[in-house]
Amino acid sequence: MAFVNTAGLDNAVVLAALYAGARTGRFATEADPATITVEQARAELDRHPEVDYLHKRAIKVRLFGDDGFEAAFYDRVNGEGAAQRIVDALRTA
Repeated sequence: MAFVNTAGLDNAVVLAALYAGARTGRFATEADPATITVEQARAELDRHPEVDYLHKRAIKVRLFGDDGFEAAFYDRVNGEGAAQRIVDALRTA
């Protein structure tokens, strides 16, 4: 299993970045937003810290707590190592 350490990062920022990096689903439409704001991500996490699909994009992570998340399902859909690369980019931004 691929655990991605997010210590020190805001979970809403992580979710917004994961969303932006996720592949669109086969049923996605042009109306699906390409990105979400950190505020939108925070509202989503307030409702459901376990994010399965968001606007038809497979996210499949549990973002609660301060340490990180299991990325196996995200990576299976979005490419091996995708979640770690996204978090790494957040840390260097």
